[in-house]
Amino acid sequence: MTMTLKRLLILSIVSLGACQTVAPVNDSASETQAQNNVLVNSTEVFAVVNAQVNAVDLEHKAAEWGYTLKSKEKLDGLDMYVMTFHCPPGINPYDAVVELERLQPNSTVSVNHKYSLQLETFEQNLSSSDYADTLIKWPKSGCPARLPIGIIDGGVSDQFLKKYADRITFKSFIKGTPSPAAVEHGNAIASILVDPNRLSQGEYYIASVVAEGKNGEQYSGVYPMLKALNWMVENDVKLVNVSLAGPKNRTLQKAIERASDRGMIVVAAVGNNGENAVPQYPAAFENVIAATAVNNDGEIYPSAVRGEHVDFAAPGVRVHIPGQGGGRYVSGTSIAAPFVTATIASHAQNDGAWSVADVKSYLSQSSKDLGPNGVDPIYGHGLISAKENCSF
Repeated sequence: MTMTLKRLLILSIVSLGACQTVAPVNDSASETQAQNNVLVNSTEVFAVVNAQVNAVDLEHKAAEWGYTLKSKEKLDGLDMYVMTFHCPPGINPYDAVVELERLQPNSTVSVNHKYSLQLETFEQNLSSSDYADTLIKWPKSGCPARLPIGIIDGGVSDQFLKKYADRITFKSFIKGTPSPAAVEHGNAIASILVDPNRLSQGEYYIASVVAEGKNGEQYSGVYPMLKALNWMVENDVKLVNVSLAGPKNRTLQKAIERASDRGMIVVAAVGNNGENAVPQYPAAFENVIAATAVNNDGEIYPSAVRGEHVDFAAPGVRVHIPGQGGGRYVSGTSIAAPFVTATIASHAQNDGAWSVADVKSYLSQSSKDLGPNGVDPIYGHGLISAKENCSF
């Protein structure tokens, strides 16, 4: 029997099994072929395993089935091996996910999704008030950051790094230099968190993960995000801001679960795909704090994704970002996320050992309910507040 016929026979058996009442071995079907337009590379897949013996076994079995191992790396902080495979001719990456997990049941395999920056506009010279801190009752004297903060984003400018050199550790996880658009986005996110008038005494780890595609699109693949998370864990960073969003990816989910097991809290933007969009990730993962955006009247940002996973709302519409020429006004759920992160970092009861459940409990006590009474899929627990969280 040829390898092609053998593969077709086994895939047919797997497909038949999925039609029965018994659940399939994995939920890789969630990485649907309808998402082909959000793949970095349609000929490769990622696998993560927790033991070297499983990595060796998968490498050997994958080679027998025509896969080419492009890279294998141990991520010590997450205690997992990451393996990149090139698919055999004629095998799409979604079938490859099923096949490789069948070959090594202890592996988690996924396609290489894109994760995009969630800031839709850079509005110049806009007539608007600087309302953000007032809306969430942030003290004018600032708040102390009670633990190191990680930022996984597009990177920051040399000028920004020089200005805050004593507070920032920076590392790039992409080839080459980030694009001006990625740096501009990263500067906006970092300026909210690093500004000593908002968070004092803070220590920051900034990871550049966003590259520019051939068509000018700005995105991160799965691998840079895995590497960035691992770097954060290795440096004992317990709070990480991610203003990127994209499809559900089980390899990324596994990495975040491992980071969460090691005490990391991840805050992520819910995404700007609109009220009828499917949930975006990593915000929609169960162990991530999902941040949505509101304007100065507490009204939801029209482009914000809705869903039961939404946790908290924060300023994210026409928010002023300081800079040359008087700065600029920006909008997007990207901007809301760092306000939530800053509130968590400054909470007086945060001893660095919080769980996701702790964050939701403490922040919900001071949040302002918006929309329908109680927790809802538009505003979550409501608008965050720093009034009673930050105390010296």
